[in-house]
Amino acid sequence: MEEALTIMRLVWQNENTAFEGRFHSFPELTVHPRPLQSPNPPLWVAGVAPAAVDRAARLGDAWICGPVQSLAAALRCLDVYRPACAALDKPADWVLRRYAWVGESDDQVRTEVLPVYVDGLMVHWRESAEEKEEKDLFARIDAGENITAEDIAADRLLWGDPERVIGQIRAYEASTQCDHVHTAFGAGLPADTGQASLGDFEDIAAMIRLFGREVIPAFG
Repeated sequence: MEEALTIMRLVWQNENTAFEGRFHSFPELTVHPRPLQSPNPPLWVAGVAPAAVDRAARLGDAWICGPVQSLAAALRCLDVYRPACAALDKPADWVLRRYAWVGESDDQVRTEVLPVYVDGLMVHWRESAEEKEEKDLFARIDAGENITAEDIAADRLLWGDPERVIGQIRAYEASTQCDHVHTAFGAGLPADTGQASLGDFEDIAAMIRLFGREVIPAFG
């Protein structure tokens, strides 16, 4: 990963350049098309482990948090990221990444979509969960505790009607001072389960249009 990030900057910023590294090597080359942004397009680097967050500070232009990472976990990562950026005398830019399901009706999203969406997300989330609080959550569910989809989605997903989603983003903004929100609509569902059919192209397109029409202007 570190070599890859180094190479990306190298070939974006230079023409006729070669590289010799531990994992990657190539003779002199020039990448086309050349980037319009100078010196290069911003590198948003993801990761939730402390070492990965530190890498984002050293080699990236911004850190991007996990899409279902809890707010508490994101804040812990920021406790690593911000001092690391300060030590490098660089801005601590970061991106709040969230999966989202936005609809015209708050009740419809809550009752018809959210339980199925959360259930689908948890298929892969179980495999990738690293935080103790996430593992504890799955242990509680496996022990038979009744934990609602709304409880699981709290501080992890953007969901509901535009008014609710605006409120969720404002709450994130107030608690984390985030400058960017990266939203993936209906994303994260595993392709090998029934939940993969939740929402077709028109559903996702309608969400994007609704978000653009009613949510984005609230932050203009």
